[in-house]
Amino acid sequence: METLSSTKQQPPKHKLVFLGDQSVGKTSIITRFLYDKFDTTYQATIGIDFVSKTMSIEDKILRLQLWDTAGHERFRSLIPCYTRDSTVAVIVYDVTSWQSFMNTANWIEQVRNEQGIDAIIVLVGNKAELVDKRQVSTDEGDAKAKEYNTIFVETDAKTGANVKLLFRKICCALPGMETISSNKQEDVVDENPKSSTNKGAGRKPSLEDIHARQEELTSQLTRIENNIRAMGNDMRAILYQFDWTQHNQERFFAIQQGFETTPYHPPNYSDTRGADHPPQHYDREAALAELQRQHRS
Repeated sequence: METLSSTKQQPPKHKLVFLGDQSVGKTSIITRFLYDKFDTTYQATIGIDFVSKTMSIEDKILRLQLWDTAGHERFRSLIPCYTRDSTVAVIVYDVTSWQSFMNTANWIEQVRNEQGIDAIIVLVGNKAELVDKRQVSTDEGDAKAKEYNTIFVETDAKTGANVKLLFRKICCALPGMETISSNKQEDVVDENPKSSTNKGAGRKPSLEDIHARQEELTSQLTRIENNIRAMGNDMRAILYQFDWTQHNQERFFAIQQGFETTPYHPPNYSDTRGADHPPQHYDREAALAELQRQHRS
């Protein structure tokens, strides 16, 4: 018996991970490409966000999974989990921020460490419309792309300049898309069924509808999971601060009594604070008991 999944071949899926420092415009580029709009009220991405679209370029149909990562330092530990099996790494910098441009070398190195020297990497200079504030020239961006053997595009998510060209170049770099020219100006077309077509009375959902809904739910679950992880990181930071404050109170009490305490290192609730955080090797309860014994004597 022929199964539903075998009635129509599904387009190949390609995972695109967007990397870069905070506020360089990763989310804005994705939003401009998918919805052709720019929103000035964006909030910082928490953890990882995800959206999936079926696209058509010339006679080829493919499904792009766009993973939007947070640029904040506290989420860096999550990123290797998503770059490890990605098809393309899109590394974005802000042309008005020299530091974000310099940090692209670290992002490229991180991707190559996970995927090897043959990883497909696209270097993107965003906010190109801010000519008066530009700190990184087009030639400097192009030179770095050649140095690290990456694709290079300058975009502007606010005006939409070169955003479609960026995704065309990405599509042309994907496996099996070698015959597509990256220099043509034709748009990459959204092949997703519109939600309004799913509301007809008695209409049976198509296979495309089912897959689109499934990936929409996957996206929502991913956002929930990352929010929970972020809250966990915040809670560990609060516990760390509470423990340190409590120790300072105990040390102040000890100094008032005329004697010092053993050097204190708070418990390592998480490794997210970096290698400089001292390891746990102090028993606070035992130290307090010793303080009380000395005080009574």
